[in-house]
Parts: sequence; structure tokens; C-alpha cells
Amino acid sequence: MKLYMHPVSMTSRPVRLFVAEKGLKVDEEVVDLFTGAHHQEPYASLNPNRLVPMIEDDGFRLTESSAILKYLAEKHNLPEYPKDLKARARVNEMMDWFNTNFYRDYAYGLAYPQLFPHHKRRSDEAHAATIEWGRENAKRWLQILNDHWIGPDKPYLCGKRDPHRGLFRGRPDHARRGDPLRLRPLSQHPPLARQHEEAQELEARQRALLRPGRAARGAAVRRRVSGRSIGSHQPESVVLRDRDGSRRSYGSWSATPPWSPSRRRPAASA
Repeated sequence: MKLYMHPVSMTSRPVRLFVAEKGLKVDEEVVDLFTGAHHQEPYASLNPNRLVPMIEDDGFRLTESSAILKYLAEKHNLPEYPKDLKARARVNEMMDWFNTNFYRDYAYGLAYPQLFPHHKRRSDEAHAATIEWGRENAKRWLQILNDHWIGPDKPYLCGKRDPHRGLFRGRPDHARRGDPLRLRPLSQHPPLARQHEEAQELEARQRALLRPGRAARGAAVRRRVSGRSIGSHQPESVVLRDRDGSRRSYGSWSATPPWSPSRRRPAASA
């Protein structure tokens, strides 16, 4: 089985961590998002969505991180995706909630327009409005997550033993990085802050599985964004530390990539 991914992709991350945690035999192939490899051959033909992650299992190709996680759990008969009808329905509910509600506004409305040139809107006014819309909606979803899904005393999202907890490993990291997206919700939301602390502890243990010299597969990822900060829209590059300890730079965000919509459409009139 092969996993096509990128180490800093929020959607690749839960799949990689799940594979590492469970010790599954999965080979990885990096699709360099920052040089546009997902829009180029051969990957564009393998996955016309031009997104990561994707797995290939004996000629069977599957996209969407949610579907991949379910497939892996089913294939290996893992308890993270329960057999009980209602327990499984609850996991499905949470996976869909994150993917269709929170992630839509946080990633595509707030984060991506500040990270990737090809998410730049036609005018500065439209761009600023998109980010503000994403920020306000992300705050609303975080409030619902804090008050309803987690609450004051719920240990996990899906009950006493949370099979869904790994799916929120791609959590908002603004608190740890000085809040470059200017969201600042955790101090105002104690249940969410508690979940955030527990997720950090869990992830620290699982990152150990990805370090050089360990039996688990995967690459040890150390992310460093050089150049300007994330909040200023145009970081220069991403440097990763691979399994053998070597450093590799992935692409550049400072130049408009050839697949950017801004190269295919006229500039907005003044």
C-alpha cells in the first residue's frame, strides 16, 4: 500500500499519524504541494482532484482523508472505527462535522487565503472580506465544539474511548505559534483548551513513532517557515527534516505558481 501525501498537509497528517500509531505497513510518496506537483503529471492523472492524501492498495485508489481512515480501520479490523451501529454513526457524524463545517471555514476561508497565492481573491477588498468571513465562522464552530461537542466534563469527542480523536490532530495551532491567524479562542474556551492539551500530549507520543531509528514507518517532520510570518500571507518556503536527518526545502510560496487562478483570469479593474 502506498500513501501519496505531503508532510505539512492538514489532511495528510491524521492519516500519517494513524498509520504510525498502528504500525501499518504503508509506503509514502511525497507530492510537493509547494512546487505544484499535485497539478502536474503523473499525479494529476492518478488523482484528477489534484489533492492529497490518496492511497493506492493493489490498484485500488482512494481519496479523501476521512474515507482513507475508515478504509484502513476496516481493512485491519481496528477498534477506532467501531462495529456498533450507533457508535459508528457518532464517529461518522464527527468526521463529517469537521470536514463540512469547521474545516471549510477555518481552512478555505481563513487559513488558505493567507497561505497560498492561488487562493488569493481578485481584489484586496474581496480577499480581506473572505478572511474575515472565515475567521468569524471559525470562531462560531469553535464555540459549538467547545460548548456542545466537548462540554465541561466530556473526556473525548465520541465517548469514554474516542475513536475519532485522531481526526482533530490537524487542530488549529495558532496558540502555539503566536496566533498568526489572529483567532485566539483557546483561553476563552476551557473545554477546548483541555482537549488541546490532551491532543498535544498524544501527538508528542505519536511523533516519537515518526522519528529516525524507530520501527514505525513515516518521516520525522520538523516544520520551519522561513521568510515572512504566516499572517503576512507569503512565507518563503518550508524546510522539513526527513527520516535520515537530512533537510529538504519544499518549493516557494513567494512566487505565483503556474496553476494559480490569477494567471488565468484578468486582474480586477480599479
